Amino acid sequence: MKSNAPVAPPPLPSRLDHRHLDLRLLSQFLVVCESRSMAAAARKLGISTAAVSQAVLRLERDFGVMLFERSAQGLRPTPVGSLLREQALDLRQREIDILSAVAEYQTQPIPRLRLFLIESVASCFVPAFLPMLEKIAGDLTINCSYNRDFVSDFLRREFDILISADPLDDVPNLERHPICRETLVALFPSNVPPEARSPRIAGSRLPLVRVHRARRLDATIERYLKQQGLEPPRSIECTSDATILELIGRGLAWTITTPLSIRYLRPRADNIAWAYLEADAPARTISLIAEKDRLAGLPKALADHCRNALRSDSEESRLSFGDPADALEILPPIRSREHARLLVDQHNQL
Repeated sequence: MKSNAPVAPPPLPSRLDHRHLDLRLLSQFLVVCESRSMAAAARKLGISTAAVSQAVLRLERDFGVMLFERSAQGLRPTPVGSLLREQALDLRQREIDILSAVAEYQTQPIPRLRLFLIESVASCFVPAFLPMLEKIAGDLTINCSYNRDFVSDFLRREFDILISADPLDDVPNLERHPICRETLVALFPSNVPPEARSPRIAGSRLPLVRVHRARRLDATIERYLKQQGLEPPRSIECTSDATILELIGRGLAWTITTPLSIRYLRPRADNIAWAYLEADAPARTISLIAEKDRLAGLPKALADHCRNALRSDSEESRLSFGDPADALEILPPIRSREHARLLVDQHNQL
């Protein structure tokens, strides 16, 4: 990912350090190139022909080159004049892009904001922070689908904020806000006796159903099974949450998942039961990630909203299913002086 850290502009070569581009003169130069006449350019610009001539002379004096030559068709750029024309056109387009981009911030603190969340956390987090984002973001996009390439999309800047279990430790210039740490648990058919609800016992008789789209989680589960010397007799790959729950509820399969996934799936307590894994159960950390210093205090504020949502959701989930709340640890926030309230206050002053 390209760094957004402040970078000092490179110094001009010593032979150029006394020269500066005047965008106003370059704009007039472009009109002369288009008009092929000082007088015609003057009429378009609404100034005198002498003023246009002086503008061209000043550019030629500053650059130390001849920019035009006369022909039967009027003024024609010299080779260096043609080069300057091409570069000036690029500069003018860049100027338009900069002015347009800055102007968007006159109506919204953040004109466009794009988020991606792994689906197991979306139902808890999005309702918590959506009201705040609607106040400060103009074009708001929240993607919580199962996208196997979401990390690559984030690195290509197709998303501004990422909430996932991948910390992207090898990518520089990112700010990371750990939200929670969840230890994996298992889901079994409720007709499996409590003492048999383990991968080693029930897993020896029932097939393991895997979430095909959850590539990173599935790799973690695979490592755990190998470390424990467990080899399920067979496995089923599935992309449908409803099918996974149906298979487990009918006593046909079991799975390994996370506490937040259980809250997302909302299984029926009468036919599905959860159980802690045996020793050395794997865990994953859910973090909010954004480019460092690009969105002021917004990433930290969103992470705070997510933590608060987990706290308020814990009691409701425990009452509805008795989910393994002990396997979910809400992590403390990173201390920072920045806060997205500054953005909300700015919006209210507009």
